[in-house]
Amino acid sequence: MANAVQMIRRLSRRYHLDPRAVLAVARTEGGLRNRPDDIGDSGTSFGPFQLDRGGALPGGIGNPDQWAWSQQGINYALRKMVESGAGGLHGRDSLQAIVSRFERPRDPAS
Repeated sequence: MANAVQMIRRLSRRYHLDPRAVLAVARTEGGLRNRPDDIGDSGTSFGPFQLDRGGALPGGIGNPDQWAWSQQGINYALRKMVESGAGGLHGRDSLQAIVSRFERPRDPAS
């Protein structure tokens, strides 16, 4: 867990994302430890940000769970967060942008 937390904090700062907001999303999506039961949506969502085969997970990934937990996968997710408008935001604004624009849940208000 410490390695994932440290990597997410370090990379979040590089992308001008609020590390606390990014970690909060990771804790509620895929957690911060790579465990087999953390693969979500009936086996289609992977990593700390639950990158989904039908959504944010890029095609052609051999082992999607391993990739989503790697530095390359986390970099990819953080870049997508920036592209969704979360870069430079802090606190509640950052969290709201990540959840509503990057994660895009069915019911963002809940």
